[in-house]
Amino acid sequence: MDPLKPVAHLDLQQNEQPYDACLIPGDKVAVTCIPSNTIVIVSLKNNQLQREHDIHIDCRPFCITSYKEDLFVITVNVITDQMSIRRVTLTGDIHMVCDLSNMLQRNYPWLYSMTTSKESDSKIYVTYRYRRDILEVSLDGSTLRSISMPRTEGDITIRHVVSVGENILCLFNEGKRLILADIMSEKTSTVMKQKKEHWWFKYVACLASACPVTKTLLIWDPMKDKIKVFKWK
Repeated sequence: MDPLKPVAHLDLQQNEQPYDACLIPGDKVAVTCIPSNTIVIVSLKNNQLQREHDIHIDCRPFCITSYKEDLFVITVNVITDQMSIRRVTLTGDIHMVCDLSNMLQRNYPWLYSMTTSKESDSKIYVTYRYRRDILEVSLDGSTLRSISMPRTEGDITIRHVVSVGENILCLFNEGKRLILADIMSEKTSTVMKQKKEHWWFKYVACLASACPVTKTLLIWDPMKDKIKVFKWK
């Protein structure tokens, strides 16, 4: 079987505009939809995707991640421009974690990704275009700090952050190179390199997915339109 061949699909309404998605324990997926201000909960049963229920919130949901059965989503109030992280339960309870308005520029379509570490003292990590750092937030919002990327020779464009085992990995562009970095140990590895710098390679998000158990990453090469598999050691 072709590993990239879709085995199931779910149609969404035209006005829902899915933005981000994350896995939830129990073969479920949460999808943020704008501008319908909705988080759609989808389950996978017998290789079929089923829309279980919708969670409606009072602002635009963008990046989303999960920790155990709780969802953490970056939301934006389009009237006040307030950007925040909220914890959302699968039953629809919504709690404010922290306000990000003073930390990030009010250019929210350029939020790239967020993930959670899986230790007992878990953190949320957020990447954002035009920044050389990653935002780290505790699950209760009590602590918030920025983590700078390892020093590189040129300007970088941060793409995605992902939790792989005990590692928090960040994918970013630097000129002709696509680099994967462990933000804690500052270990870096060049995963792709182009012969010449190209805007398509620089500005297209490249991280497809990651398996935290096998430490395997699927990274899309936009220049060759192929997905490549990498093992983080």
